This record gives sequence, C-alpha cells and structure tokens, in this order.
Amino acid sequence: MLSRAQQSNLIYSRASLRQIIRSHNKVIALNPANANAFYCRANAKFMLKDYRGALADYNKAIEFNPGKTMAYYNRGFAELRLGDKSASYADFSKARELGIKESADINMEDEPQ
Repeated sequence: MLSRAQQSNLIYSRASLRQIIRSHNKVIALNPANANAFYCRANAKFMLKDYRGALADYNKAIEFNPGKTMAYYNRGFAELRLGDKSASYADFSKARELGIKESADINMEDEPQ
C-alpha cells in the first residue's frame, strides 16, 4: 500500500494494476527472493482489494528483507481490512519502532490485550 500522500498523487486503473502484478510475477519467477518485487506486487494487490494476496506478498517481502519497514506498515492495513486487529496492531507497532511516523497517528482504540 502506498502512503496517503502517494495515493492522492497517483491514480491507477485496474488494468495498469494488473499489469504491475504481471510484471512483478516475471521478476519473482527470475528471482524468487526479491523482496522489493513482492512488496510492489503486494501494493498493487492491496489497491485491487485483494487483501489476502497482498498479505501473502507482504509476508514474503518481510521474510526476504526484515528491514523493509513500509512492508510492516502496509501489512498492518491488509490485516486490518481482513479483520485481524491484533496482527495489525503488532505491525503498526513494529513500523513505529522502525521509525515510520505515520504509524503513531493510527487510531488503535481497540488495542489488543
């Protein structure tokens, strides 16, 4: 997922998002450990509201590059859309710990106990 500022500056058609996914499928086929390709494909899937697909790709991006801070932040949104508040809270907390200031602005009133 893109930041709010990036989303407001970019408008993707469904067709262009599908093309982004196809392009990154090719990159992943050539280099199955390419964290950035998984991350970019996850963002496109998220924007197409394929939250489960996005979550799987964010997981892979983090597996191959645990320092990919925006992957934690964006995975938190995918988890939130899928109703997993506990996992979402953990990822937003990790993103905040890694320095993503926007994570501090997320209202997690229903913080898991």
